[in-house]
Amino acid sequence: MNSVPSDIADVLASLTEPQLVQFLVRYAYQLTTLARGTYVPGGDDLADPKLMRLVNETVHRALDQADACLSGRTPRRPIPALQEVLFGHDSEAMRRMARAAFENAHRHLKLSDSP
Repeated sequence: MNSVPSDIADVLASLTEPQLVQFLVRYAYQLTTLARGTYVPGGDDLADPKLMRLVNETVHRALDQADACLSGRTPRRPIPALQEVLFGHDSEAMRRMARAAFENAHRHLKLSDSP
């Protein structure tokens, strides 16, 4: 695993639990949109099955954390561990996707907090 960029770590550490849930749902949504790039155009096959698997596992972990927060289920991942599973990927393509999803989720969170 690669280290998590400090700006991502700072944002995640600063979120309240309701904000974290909103962030995680938006992050997962954005990853599913970006994952469409792993499809073979015009067909049902995958051009990059390994990347699609990484996306699927990351979405799974993000939504599991959101569910744990909403349901009060424990144990929840501590923020440093969550950062690592969402952003500490060895794959450069996955790191780019995670960054893009982060930017979108963070922007969406800031917009929803505006008066």
